[in-house]
Parts: sequence; C-alpha cells; structure tokens
Amino acid sequence: AGVVSAIRVAPGREVTAGALLVEIRSTELAELRSRLLVTRAELERASAELAREERLASAGAGALRELEAARAAKAGAAADAESARLSLEARGVDPDGSGAIAAVRAPRAGRVAAWNIREGEGVEASDDLGTFDAGRAALVRVELALPGAPGWTPGVEARVRRVDGVEWRARVEGVPQSLEAATRRLAYRLR
Repeated sequence: AGVVSAIRVAPGREVTAGALLVEIRSTELAELRSRLLVTRAELERASAELAREERLASAGAGALRELEAARAAKAGAAADAESARLSLEARGVDPDGSGAIAAVRAPRAGRVAAWNIREGEGVEASDDLGTFDAGRAALVRVELALPGAPGWTPGVEARVRRVDGVEWRARVEGVPQSLEAATRRLAYRLR
C-alpha cells in the first residue's frame, strides 16, 4: 500500500522485461525496512555480547549462566532479523535495498495497455494498477466449415478454443470472400 509517486511508462509504450513501470511511496515499506535495520542492529549487539561472554568463559572469569543467556539472546535476535528480511522478500522487495519506494517492473517484454491509477493517488496492495499486454497475441487464421461463423464481422470480439481446450479472446480482422480451394473451408483472420 502507498501513494503512486511516479508513472514511468505511458500507455501504449513497448517495454523490455524488468523495465521500471511505476514507483509507489509506501509507509508500510518504510516500516518494514526500519524493522529490518533495528533487528540487524540488535543481532550485532547480541553477537558482540556473546563474543564477550565466550572470551570471559574461556578465561575462567565468566559464569556459564551468562554465556547461555548470551547464546539465547543471539539466537532470538537472529530469528527476528530473518523474520524482518522474509517480510520484505514476501512482498517482492529486495531486503538490502533502501528507502520507502516500491518499484513495479514489467514481468516480461510487452506493452503497457492502460493505467487505472494517477500520480499522487493512494493504492492498496490488492489494487489493479493497470493492464499489461505481454505481446503474445498474434494474427491467427481460423478455418471453419460451412456455414462459417454467423455474426463474425470485422471488429467483432469472439471467443476461440483450440483443439486442446485452451481458450482466448480475439477480434475478427478479416472475413473470407470465398472458400479456400485446398480445404473447402472459410478462412477468418483474428487478432
């Protein structure tokens, strides 16, 4: 969750995989990073305390009880630091990064089709920010037996299903003027 601080790519523009699309300033992210820094500092302090207790114990000047307490404190601090790191990773954020800006990147090469957000607008973690077209769509040729597909005219949206059951939406771009000589079928062009 946060506030959209920058939209880096205009709708309709092609991008490469990993390209920066949107930046979101997030107080939640700042709090998570702060928690990680605090827990790492506590781990360093607990490690130093354990090292001191181990030196004292090896010199015969420390109590076994103090050494065990220092070991337990370090283990607890290590668990807290790991928990803070995992909280950031679970949100797709680099734990070793800095700042309170979350970067939304292109999942693969494609095109930003549209944004549902504006700069300065607040967003929640589950909000739909926009539409990204991965560019897998193509111009396809569909051959149908007579009588063809009634209602398929240029510009009409249709649902197409391959033989293996995979379905997709397509827009009719071209309709047949005559039967294909080799197949005796009507050939439609869809995108």
